[in-house]
Amino acid sequence: MIVHDGRVDVLDIRTGAARCTFLFATCSTVGGLGRLSVRGIQDMGEVVLIDHGREGDAIKGVALDAEDGTQRWTYAGGLTYNTRDLGQGRMVTIDHAGGELIVRKAADGKILWRAELKGLDTNDPTILGVSDDLLTVDTPAEVIAYRIADGGVAWRTSFEGAPRRPGSVLTNGQVTYVRGDERTLIKLDARTGDVLDRRRFTEKIELEVMRDDLAKVSVGLKHHLVIA
Repeated sequence: MIVHDGRVDVLDIRTGAARCTFLFATCSTVGGLGRLSVRGIQDMGEVVLIDHGREGDAIKGVALDAEDGTQRWTYAGGLTYNTRDLGQGRMVTIDHAGGELIVRKAADGKILWRAELKGLDTNDPTILGVSDDLLTVDTPAEVIAYRIADGGVAWRTSFEGAPRRPGSVLTNGQVTYVRGDERTLIKLDARTGDVLDRRRFTEKIELEVMRDDLAKVSVGLKHHLVIA
């Protein structure tokens, strides 16, 4: 996806050909109301979410068909910052104000299920770990894995020191990595939540990314650790 002054182009990742274009009126408006501009954009598989609005105004949002650019549905705005693609034609949003997860159909925005997240004080989508059939969430009290299909809880695992600051969740559907605290890395069985391993560091850690069977973890300011 490429944002220009006045339009968004959605390109085919394999060929670079333009699949669709969405136009915005970016000229200054009468009365000094500012310029209408793209405030956020996110690919959700079947649709592309675009947040837009003028400076000082409430952000509005539109979900466009990823193939032809036709409008599928609209929303209040802000979803591009706190939403992740779940695959299977679904997407999940962290509603910080409401303290819950909201899972929608990407095609029409219909809400499929909700889950309350007690004590959560962030809408950072990195606290969500997505595998083929489970959505794993790090909360202040525990790590919870929900079934994407129906929102049922597959497992819950808590650690000493709760409540704590949630961190990123890395998962490949077989193993899941989370932080027990700022210096402790915990490896879980992604299907059961059982603790497989635990490692304590002398510096703060941040979970960065997982590709296939490898997880990348930063240690302090200078070091990185790749774990199989």
